[in-house]
Amino acid sequence: MRALTQNSRRGFSLLLLFAGAAACGGGSEPDAYGNFEANEVSVSAQTSGQLITFTPVEGAHLAAGATVGLVDTTQLSLERAQMIAQREATSARVAEAGNQIGVYQAQLTIAQRNYERMRRLFEQSAATAQQRDQAERDYRTLVAQIAAARAQQQSVSREVASTAARVAEITDRIRKSRIINPEEGTVLATYAKAGEVVQSGRDVLFVLNRGGEDSGQRYRCNSFAEALCGAAIARYLSRQARTRSI
Repeated sequence: MRALTQNSRRGFSLLLLFAGAAACGGGSEPDAYGNFEANEVSVSAQTSGQLITFTPVEGAHLAAGATVGLVDTTQLSLERAQMIAQREATSARVAEAGNQIGVYQAQLTIAQRNYERMRRLFEQSAATAQQRDQAERDYRTLVAQIAAARAQQQSVSREVASTAARVAEITDRIRKSRIINPEEGTVLATYAKAGEVVQSGRDVLFVLNRGGEDSGQRYRCNSFAEALCGAAIARYLSRQARTRSI
């Protein structure tokens, strides 16, 4: 389940100046100039409930698609099981209605023949009007029963479709109960912990994604200072994230 990622990404271009003393323990010349562009990604819960697990740690690296938390799905799972049982029971009623229609149609064929025979016999004065009328009533009763059974079958079929839609909805909510990091990056700040109750749409995680060549990343640091540049960005953005969360 992909966690809700708000459209609040921002590009950062930071010019970082590191003194030689900070980088290598001596000297007065800067070790490197770093110019990074990075995206901040706010990851939010998509369902409300208690966080059963929440694993991200500030400063840790997260892969894209990594599951970082799970909202309790106990009630949803029970509701889904109930809806599935209801759907199966309703589907059985559709089958029963179909079988009943088959029985009525077989009886209708016989009743129609008997009605037509009684009409001919009545015209030949070999049957009474009462016999003819009874045969007609039997025939028309079966026609009405078939129509009623078909209407019931359609109604129950709609119930099956409605229950199936409900099952799909609950399944989607269960899927969204998993909080997933959408992009590779470094955890700058976390705003929740396991055991807390979260609301849908609440930010629970803030990730720095430095992107790739096709996303505008630009930096110039030597191999030693590159880690320092990244760490400085992380500290800077983490402070900003915490300021926004207050």
